[in-house]
Amino acid sequence: MHISAAGYSQTVTFSGKNVPLQTVFSSIEKQTGLSFFFNYTLIRNTKPVTLDVKDASVDAVLHTVLQEAGLDFYIKGKTIFIIGRHTDAATSTIIIGDGDGSVIMVTGKVTDEHGQVLAGASVSVKNGKEGTLTNEKGIFVLKKVAPDAVLEISFTGYKLTEVHVAGEKGMLAVQLPLANGILDAPQVIAYGTTSDRLSTADVTVVKAADIAMQPVDNVLQAIEGRVPGLFITQSSGLPGASYTVQIRGQNSIQNGNAPLYVVDGIPYPSEMLINMSPGGGNPLDFINPLDIESVSVLKDADATAIYGSRAANGAILITTKKGSGGKTRLDLNVQQGAGKTPLRVQWMDTPEYLAMRHSAFNNDNVPATVANAPDLLYWDTTRYTNWQKTLINGAARYQDAQANLSGGNANTQYMLSGNYHRETTVFPLVGSNQNGAVHISISNSSADQKFKLTATGNYMVNNRNLPAADLTPAINLAPDAPPVRNADGTLNWANSTWGNPIASTLAQYRGQTNNLVSNILISYQLLTGLNIKSSLGYSNMQTTEISTNPIAAQNPAYAPLGSANFTNNNIHDWIAEPQATYNIKLGAHKLDALLGSTFEESTSLGQILYGGNYTSDELLTDPLAAPFQAVNSYTYSEYKYNAAFGKIN
Repeated sequence: MHISAAGYSQTVTFSGKNVPLQTVFSSIEKQTGLSFFFNYTLIRNTKPVTLDVKDASVDAVLHTVLQEAGLDFYIKGKTIFIIGRHTDAATSTIIIGDGDGSVIMVTGKVTDEHGQVLAGASVSVKNGKEGTLTNEKGIFVLKKVAPDAVLEISFTGYKLTEVHVAGEKGMLAVQLPLANGILDAPQVIAYGTTSDRLSTADVTVVKAADIAMQPVDNVLQAIEGRVPGLFITQSSGLPGASYTVQIRGQNSIQNGNAPLYVVDGIPYPSEMLINMSPGGGNPLDFINPLDIESVSVLKDADATAIYGSRAANGAILITTKKGSGGKTRLDLNVQQGAGKTPLRVQWMDTPEYLAMRHSAFNNDNVPATVANAPDLLYWDTTRYTNWQKTLINGAARYQDAQANLSGGNANTQYMLSGNYHRETTVFPLVGSNQNGAVHISISNSSADQKFKLTATGNYMVNNRNLPAADLTPAINLAPDAPPVRNADGTLNWANSTWGNPIASTLAQYRGQTNNLVSNILISYQLLTGLNIKSSLGYSNMQTTEISTNPIAAQNPAYAPLGSANFTNNNIHDWIAEPQATYNIKLGAHKLDALLGSTFEESTSLGQILYGGNYTSDELLTDPLAAPFQAVNSYTYSEYKYNAAFGKIN
């Protein structure tokens, strides 16, 4: 196709002998500001024309140069459409036969989904050379078409549509649906959906396809780097480590910078209430990433206008997957892999290290002693240990299995999924983070589509058995540091001249979290355009943690005592949102109105139990049986938060 535009006057002056039609068209464009739209196949084989006119009308010039070529034209707005000359196609119903039946003539009319004429739509024979454009009435004529041909009809902004000629009688009626490009992809916002094309807010959406491509246990890892203005930093590489999440930078010094999380319309905790996990933990660890349909990030006043001050740092809206109609379908997704520390620091060897240390003491004119330089005066200076290789050179195993069962019909759709996920660490010890999750979604609508109901539920059980500390900082140890164990297998404390880096591996952390997020959405259409609906949600997160520090993990020179800490967290939230929506089309405009309220109550209870002064490690083997029988002192703290009812009108 050829499209161009310019403009100065409404008359044409041209003089040329045996020039192509395109030269005439180009001259008309430059002088009049009109643009031409045509199929090159129409003018490819036309004969050159000779023309000499001065201040002639565009119509007169075009009639002169197109008559001999067997072409016609029409003008719509500032566009001139060049078409093949034919009789009034509106009255033509010829589609079969021109004698022997080897070829036929096809006529048709092209409109959009609302019946509006599409002038200038391209109509061509698939895998053939024949083609034309629709005229100002949306009508086209194709001559000498094979009886079994397939027509391809396209128009800017609409989907390419194929029409089979065989079996059709009379004039073809073709409706082109709008093309849903990237700008038309749905965006979930509070109390509705929109698209990039219509949205006035700064909303970024990450879809399930992008999330599924990444082997992660937290959706924050999947959206990291995909949302402009969203900064996500993980505290460590341990499974389930905490995250710092900021939208457009830090907004507060003391009152937190975490955004508001909303899962299926239910406000969700942005931080753990109390957490003793080595990595810190994050509430989104307990939402299976493969059950998420989309994540919408609201970054400006659109978030606070709806959710108030609690969304002052932005909002992240998570929508879980729903069932789809069709035959019952079972999808299995099994992943397995390993993770390694990707980078290695180039440390000095022992001679280089010792030379650097001696030089430092000489430069400072400070005498080296066993207290300030055990690596020079007490440890074996012939030893060499690569602590990176010793402490963080393991392979972190990754396993994930997901099964989805979905199906339904026009009125009822369902989805049921199950997931198992397990991760280990790169440390030289046994420990893992394991998840088991179930997701269910059921949607139903009445035969007249007035009543609709959607129910979703997500439940996850998380078990963590991890080391109580991160070993990564210990890679800075001197290369001639002592061996970590004595000959009898006990920890080597080297006469209290160092802190044994693997002592923390004997201190264990165990945690279990049960997380439920459920929602029911009910709607009914009272009148055309008038709907009433209500969203009811409930979530509950229960966490139990145990952190032990046995005597075996401590330097015996300091008469250590074993200790254990226990926490219990319970966060639950219920929310009810009755709404009434009304939408109406007013000519080319559309009016949407929403009236609703939000009733919500959130309660959080955290208990910390500190137990100490155990006289032996045996008391730590089953601390839940009698956790405080041998405790000399402990403290108990309770934290409660009750949110007042809030309304949004």
